[in-house]
Amino acid sequence: MKKTIFFLIIILAIMTGCSDLNDLNLKSIAYDEAYELSVNTISKTADNRYLIKFDSVMFDSRCPKDVVCIWQGVAGVRFSITDSSLGNQLQTVELHTLNNGTWSSQATVNGLKLSLLELNPYPFTSSSINYKKYKATILLTKIN
Repeated sequence: MKKTIFFLIIILAIMTGCSDLNDLNLKSIAYDEAYELSVNTISKTADNRYLIKFDSVMFDSRCPKDVVCIWQGVAGVRFSITDSSLGNQLQTVELHTLNNGTWSSQATVNGLKLSLLELNPYPFTSSSINYKKYKATILLTKIN
């Protein structure tokens, strides 16, 4: 369903005569600067080449701040990236709050490196997280 909505935005832009991503009136993300995205929001890169959508929080097993845990836990998030230079090709990446042999906080797609810097809010045992309140702090780096 979420991918369908994302595709509909692209198709609508094409059908209404948008020549590029400038016409979509989305918030712009600069390269090499931290940027915060809310879950289910779409932004574009400053050069209008990429659309970035924070699709979902797949899981969040991070140790609550008010508890002492043996393991810090991990959260996993999914992003969709559309590259306008490749005919609006869509790719999905999964990033994690840990970066080790099992989990990765970075992915490279068509010359764009996407890094997950932080996921908020952080869990507490005294309250549950409203899904709509999730925000991911990301960093985009152009590789090519």
